[in-house]
Amino acid sequence: MKRCGTEVFDIAGRQGVGGTAQLGKIEAYLGYVRAWVQEGSNGQRRLFFKKGADGKWLQAEPKEAELGGEKKITVDDIQIDYWGVDQDVIDALGKAAQSAKTVTLRNLLSETRREPLAVRFYPTRSVSGITGCTTAGFHLPNTPNDPYIRMLRYWFSPNGAAASLTVEILTHEWLHWAQDQFSQGITARLPWWLVEGWPDYAAGITRGLPCAATWPTLKQLEDGTAADPNTPPEVSVQYYAYANTMIEFLYASYGGKDAYARLLLGFKENANPKVTMPKVLGVTPEAFYEAWTAAARKKYC
Repeated sequence: MKRCGTEVFDIAGRQGVGGTAQLGKIEAYLGYVRAWVQEGSNGQRRLFFKKGADGKWLQAEPKEAELGGEKKITVDDIQIDYWGVDQDVIDALGKAAQSAKTVTLRNLLSETRREPLAVRFYPTRSVSGITGCTTAGFHLPNTPNDPYIRMLRYWFSPNGAAASLTVEILTHEWLHWAQDQFSQGITARLPWWLVEGWPDYAAGITRGLPCAATWPTLKQLEDGTAADPNTPPEVSVQYYAYANTMIEFLYASYGGKDAYARLLLGFKENANPKVTMPKVLGVTPEAFYEAWTAAARKKYC
């Protein structure tokens, strides 16, 4: 938790401080206070605070033993794991999962799926383990005995329903699951923009394209920001916007979802974009990049 707080402070130092977070409901929880905190347009997150020795309130997390134990339910054949601390919102999370399921199944790349849809909601960082501070959810690729996606952060509307961002992230991560259902482990063979851009675009996520004078190079979009550990977290988020519109361009110019499925089959045979993209789409990666750049700048900038 301290590590992520430091990261937020560092980002603010580079980008400036945003608006002050607004408090919604405040509830007592054991020896803590649970506050519904509005995080910009994302929605309200439930954060915990505890009074320190000096009498000041500090953000803190309940210990695992204070989270009410692990629980399971099934909603519309979706397996949902959660902790008892989220019992009061599990109905809202179940409805969010149902909405995400509808979009996911509509975008399946084939009718075959080996595993059920399953999700685990982690209420605190202490039970989610060491993960990226900006990571809201993730799917473990090429792990047949683990069908779950993990939700590390989730937001609510003021009326208690799951916020649209929660549904979008659920859908994005289940579409990673769909990639693996279509061709197990295929994401290890794809350029980064094909791995992350498709779930983003198919989930209907609108990020807003950063119209900077200098865009990421083709190699940067093929490798992703993980290739450079010094990349600031906020830049990693921007890359998703570029990848999203690359898939938008792929759909518009080369045949929609079928073109994406054909690319996955092509990369299964040969992981080299310089070989596979001309073979499948009839265009080199460089020509695709240039055409996408021109189209995206015209549309968004």
